[in-house]
Amino acid sequence: MDSPRSPCLDEAVLLDFAGGGLDSAARADVERHIDGCRECFEVLAALSAVADVRDPTGAAGRYTIERVRGTGAMGTVYEAHDPVLDRTVAVKVLRADLQPTEQRRLRLLREAQSLARIDHPNVVAVYDAGEAGADVYIAMELIDGEPLDEHLRRRPRGWREVVDLFAQAGAGLAAAHEAGLVHRDFKPSNVLVDARGRVVVTDFGLAASLDASDDPPPADAPHSLLAHTLSATAARLGTPAYMAPEQFEARRATAQTDQFAFCVALVEALGGQRPFAGTSAEMWTRAQARGPDLTRLPGPARLARVLARGLAFAPADRHPSMRALLGELRRCQALRRRRAIAALASVATCAAAAGFWVAAQPPAGCVDPLADSWGPEQRARVEARLTDPPADDTGAHLRSSKQRALATLDAHATALAGAYAEICPDLPRTIERGTLEQRGQWTCLQSRRAAFAALTERLREATPAALPSLLAVVGDLESASDCLSPRLALRDAPQPEDPELGARVQAIRLELAMARLKIEADDPAARDELAALLRASEALGYPPLHAEVLARLGYIDLFAFAYDPASQRFGEAYALAVREDHEPAAAFAARGMIQTLLQNSRLDEARGWAEAVAPLHRTASERIELSLARAYIARLDLELDEAQRHIDAAFAVRATDEGTAAAAARGKLDALLHMNYGDLLVTRDDYPGARRHYEQALQLQRDRLGSGHAGVVDLLVALCQAERLSGEFALARRHVDEALAAAAELGIKVPDGWVNLGELQAAAGEFEGALASFRRARETGPGGMFAASLSLSEAVALYWLGRREESLRACEAAVAGFAAELGPDHGRTQEARETCRELEEPHVAEP
Repeated sequence: MDSPRSPCLDEAVLLDFAGGGLDSAARADVERHIDGCRECFEVLAALSAVADVRDPTGAAGRYTIERVRGTGAMGTVYEAHDPVLDRTVAVKVLRADLQPTEQRRLRLLREAQSLARIDHPNVVAVYDAGEAGADVYIAMELIDGEPLDEHLRRRPRGWREVVDLFAQAGAGLAAAHEAGLVHRDFKPSNVLVDARGRVVVTDFGLAASLDASDDPPPADAPHSLLAHTLSATAARLGTPAYMAPEQFEARRATAQTDQFAFCVALVEALGGQRPFAGTSAEMWTRAQARGPDLTRLPGPARLARVLARGLAFAPADRHPSMRALLGELRRCQALRRRRAIAALASVATCAAAAGFWVAAQPPAGCVDPLADSWGPEQRARVEARLTDPPADDTGAHLRSSKQRALATLDAHATALAGAYAEICPDLPRTIERGTLEQRGQWTCLQSRRAAFAALTERLREATPAALPSLLAVVGDLESASDCLSPRLALRDAPQPEDPELGARVQAIRLELAMARLKIEADDPAARDELAALLRASEALGYPPLHAEVLARLGYIDLFAFAYDPASQRFGEAYALAVREDHEPAAAFAARGMIQTLLQNSRLDEARGWAEAVAPLHRTASERIELSLARAYIARLDLELDEAQRHIDAAFAVRATDEGTAAAAARGKLDALLHMNYGDLLVTRDDYPGARRHYEQALQLQRDRLGSGHAGVVDLLVALCQAERLSGEFALARRHVDEALAAAAELGIKVPDGWVNLGELQAAAGEFEGALASFRRARETGPGGMFAASLSLSEAVALYWLGRREESLRACEAAVAGFAAELGPDHGRTQEARETCRELEEPHVAEP
């Protein structure tokens, strides 16, 4: 059997050689290699041509090139400006001195496709890819940082800090694997560290699908390294020092292949030298088969064992996944901390034993955590409040929601107690001694419990007038399921390193959880409470918490139609959260800003925000919400195909395992999806299709909330509109009457309900009644485009009553309203003008 062939050199090494950037010893190594390697010789010949970079004043697609950031074997990376979103990006373009062959074009586009499948803060985000003439380009997130190897050389670092940096890179690799990709060329120079310490994995040019097979290349495959890169034997390509044995043997790369390279790089960073050495494939594979010598590695012995397993010769002997490897690394760090604590405690043997017993107990809050909120007595009092006495004149809609609320509270209490039972056994008795992840989980649990306790207390004391707004909150209590994931819990509630500061942060977060409940229950006291929390969070000096409070205050302003203060709050919260890498708070504030801009008819700005903040939306719920917001923007702008794409994207996320889990934790997610799809189909004039989606959403909401809920009322109105527009007037009238009756019981305003009733009355020739309904709608409506649409409906009713002058004035008001909100040339403005022209012909009312 032939010995394994010596692998081709890394393309970056060849480029450095061509540019004179290697020292004499490295140059000699390259010269010896290319003497016997035809592929590398051919590539070197191409690289040795005049390596002019593209004129920095040029463009790639819509991106304006500004300056060169770096040049590699395949492409030049430029700093560029995106004029549409007014942001700076990185644009990678095929190098100007390389002919854009089909293989090279495919490789660059494949890199874009690989990155587009990954959505993770530790993987460089791709925004766009395309072709402009002969150019192929990728527009990516611009990382203002340095390669990981350079970052590590700047100063000595303890083993913990090194492991922390690599753990971020490992999380990026894990995300790639979970997206179905293997990197195949992981090394420190393909990892960047930005100014804030965020670690980002880059250069996915050799990435391949984990499901792909490595068939041998055809006999007539071109003999060039770049073509070789796109062939099945790309398994041999990469940087030899970091390649796994299966890559030398041209076998299929798996997630364990990346794991091997990761462990080589981590050993190198910790110990100052790589675990294996060689000058040929045969020498490398022999060294790998012998196994690494990690006896001098810093850190605990367990760390060396963990890395040795990751460097096992056979892929099956390595860790099951990158996630498993990262978990072992975290345990190594925790082990060291526990040993330090044990060493201090060993001063007194008896005290140490007692201290260990105390530390092994869960926090006091784990003992019967719901006793004060959902014990037998508390539950009985809530049940009494929600059970209608004989003299109660509560309507049927509100009664059904009361019954549903009790079942929902029981289910929520069971889930919350289950989360405590699962998480508490692993927590230290003094939670301040826990890891950041444990403290994040504890904050999550306690916040959920605080909101539940506040709601049940208010329900026990609620007056009949206050009950409807409280019932509206029951179905939207945050699930405890997120607390079960240390990663999600810490992401949602980041913790300061200082445990004492963390305890004060948690106290404010508990207050914030209760204030959030008051916001949703329309309690006027919520604003003052949040203002006090804002001052407290600012004084505390923990910016992520301050961003959370700012965003909540922004929503209070938004609900009060105070758009300028809302924009200011959301803008401040977003900027602060981004600076602190608090992605959930940044995404939450950004969605608030988008809603504010939409309410203010600033569609272009809303669209720009939605595009710009997409990378911040990581979880299934966040991605679905943003997709629906983008669909709404496109629908308002009459870009219906674009709206369809965003709706389809939301349903695609829902179809994933993560989307299923998110929908289970957040009951209204499916109803939201179907309602938005119905809205789009109405705009497309597909009323039967819209009715099907509205009916699904309505049933979901009735099952979850009963019929006395604002969400159910909204769906009844939407269903009425679809039925009305499809000519099903009897069904439409039944549903709008039900919606208005439920709204009266709940004490809520439904201007859209009155509009639809007015349109039904007009269709039946009841124009005076229609005008009365339109007046009710105007009294409770938000103004803006709603008022413009209402003016148009009033103009039509007045026309048929023969009140021509009033009709024309109403029509002119409609056109002026649409022009002010959307612009004089917008499609809706044009439609209003056309309607006005049709109404110019005089009409005399029949006697």
